[in-house]
Amino acid sequence: MAGLGSKVVSAIIAIPVQSFISKKMEASWRSATGTEPPSSKRHKEQLKAKKKALKNDEEPPTVEEPGVVDALMWAALTAMSVIAVRVIAERSAEEVSRWVTGKNPPSEKRDAVHGAGDAGETAGLTMNKKVLK
Repeated sequence: MAGLGSKVVSAIIAIPVQSFISKKMEASWRSATGTEPPSSKRHKEQLKAKKKALKNDEEPPTVEEPGVVDALMWAALTAMSVIAVRVIAERSAEEVSRWVTGKNPPSEKRDAVHGAGDAGETAGLTMNKKVLK
């Protein structure tokens, strides 16, 4: 199940995991701060509601502007959740592959690291030969 198969399994696992983590993260933000998480979609909806109220000569609702700290914290939390989902999906796909095939899946990362090491050693040897001449 190497290659495309593990990527498909990883994507199938990542979608519900991301949905679950996003819902929990938003609920945690609401309970910790008492406000909604910063969102450009929510901000656009508030601006649209304000324009509509002004057009109908009604009292415009206040538009909540998230603070810089809130926006940075939300961005950091979102980035960490994406990383966590990726790790969970990749490890789960490896476990599924191990379960289906009975063997450890080949690791592209491991091959890339070892290949880079070999290239570095070769380059180093070449450089040393030039220095010695």
